[in-house]
Amino acid sequence: MFWRKSVFDSELSENFPDLFSVICEIKDRPEEIEEIYERLPKISIDYGLMERSSRVVTVQGNFYWNDIGSWDAVYDLLIKDKNGNAIEGEFSTREVKNCLLINHTQKKLAISGIDGYILVASSEGTLLCKRGESQEIKEIIV
Repeated sequence: MFWRKSVFDSELSENFPDLFSVICEIKDRPEEIEEIYERLPKISIDYGLMERSSRVVTVQGNFYWNDIGSWDAVYDLLIKDKNGNAIEGEFSTREVKNCLLINHTQKKLAISGIDGYILVASSEGTLLCKRGESQEIKEIIV
């Protein structure tokens, strides 16, 4: 998506006033961004603005596109090893196939005997799910 800021602001204020007012609050009170951010409507810009605006033009393109909205999409984009694993971070593996393994901690993780899983470890927590089910994680995260 490309737009001039003035056109975007105009279309946003007209077609998605709830979001526009919250964005204005962030601009006026940046020190409260976390509190204000929590009040943002839970809708993508595609649905909230692009489908409502009369000033949208589409251009046909012939290129690969992947809307990286899930860990499964991340797996699809990364380079795999000979076992089909996409690995980022420190791991020791044995008989691990077709997995996405991401480790953003200081610890080395040991994984054995799994096929088709997603494991993401960070300082905030750890995610483990079957590949193909990463979109459902929203249902269990509190």
